[in-house]
Amino acid sequence: MKVAFLSLNKETLPDPVVPLGLYYLMGALPDHYEKELWDICFIDNYTEFIQSKVDSFAPDVIAIGIRNIQNNDYTSVSTNVEFAKGIVQLLRSLTNKPIVVGGSGFSVIPVELMNQLRPDFGITREGEFSFLQLLEALSTNTNNFDHIKNLFFLKNLKLVFNGHSDQFLDIKTLAPLKKSYGKEYYDLTGVDSVQTKRGCPFLCDYCTYPQIEGRKYRIRDPGEVAVEMQEVLRTNPQVSHFFIVDSVFNHPIFHAKAVCNQIIEKNINCDWTCYISPKKFNRELAILMKKAGCKGCELGSDSGVDSVLTDLKKGFTTDDILEATRICHEVGILDCHTFVLGTENENMSDVIKTLEFVSTLNVHSAIFMIWQDDHDSVTGNINSDRLKLKNDITNYLEIICTKHPNWIVPELGINFNPKMLNFLRKRGLRGPLWQQL
Repeated sequence: MKVAFLSLNKETLPDPVVPLGLYYLMGALPDHYEKELWDICFIDNYTEFIQSKVDSFAPDVIAIGIRNIQNNDYTSVSTNVEFAKGIVQLLRSLTNKPIVVGGSGFSVIPVELMNQLRPDFGITREGEFSFLQLLEALSTNTNNFDHIKNLFFLKNLKLVFNGHSDQFLDIKTLAPLKKSYGKEYYDLTGVDSVQTKRGCPFLCDYCTYPQIEGRKYRIRDPGEVAVEMQEVLRTNPQVSHFFIVDSVFNHPIFHAKAVCNQIIEKNINCDWTCYISPKKFNRELAILMKKAGCKGCELGSDSGVDSVLTDLKKGFTTDDILEATRICHEVGILDCHTFVLGTENENMSDVIKTLEFVSTLNVHSAIFMIWQDDHDSVTGNINSDRLKLKNDITNYLEIICTKHPNWIVPELGINFNPKMLNFLRKRGLRGPLWQQL
């Protein structure tokens, strides 16, 4: 059976991101499946590209990975959904073979996307096991899919969902099939993505990580993580930076330390960046991370108001943010904090307090997002009070950001525009671009 894996992500701002989810999915299929990756991120005429691939490869199944629902400035989902719909329609005109949609973006709003995109199947959460079961069922031509968990499909013109599996995968048995697929990403950014675990036990109110990966940590063997990094560097000399894509790297702390120790023991001399939580981030771990090559940390700090952090169920306070920032500065790790403004119970006074708080942090970089729910973005049902708050936040940011050259507001194009970022890349700057501000 021939299986095509189509990555729809065309976002290149601030950086294009390798389709790690599809790499894992491809790596999970046995060798008797013939596999081909169709990545359109750097393809201008993607319609012609897809047409040629369908003709030359003649796949029996096409698996589409949807990574992003929000567009790169987080202002809406409509552009990406319409784009995905157009790709499905294109494929329908080229082949009658089954189309399967999945990925982290699909898992956030699967019912809405099944109804709008109308693929043959959709798989939520982890796809490695469910997708293999689907391929086996398709190969028997029995049309019996009722036993496959995490699966959406149409039955008698009605949308059916078999329910989520009560088990998440043991990722110690999984490995991404990278080979040379990431070459164009590596040439441009020098960055490869690495996952050391899946799952997140935190209760952050808006976060989709637990929805996609579950609330229980499933850790990879630290030695295997280091071996993967070694192999990438050996086969791809363009790689000069790793991004550890775990929801947070510093939890559980024993695993973070073990990964660092393996990187040090195997003498992997390469910069890397990760996400961390301000909760229980200590100096001992920071020193070990620095020794292992950590250049930067991205912190989901979210707010400078304790009551808002409580509403968001973040599990930490502004004092924890201050302490994590102090540790990064003392140890010599660059820090980039993301703040989400205008969340469900916030008012303009809270937003101003957050911006005043950030002004005192002396961070290397700060990214500000104006909150908008994915479901609201799909339906367009945003009430007038929220629209007013959004406009007030936008107007205030346009004024105050003139005083802070290291603040980034994607929605307003502040330190986030193609001309500036392309200029930095053309200068040969590698790694995450926020580190170059």
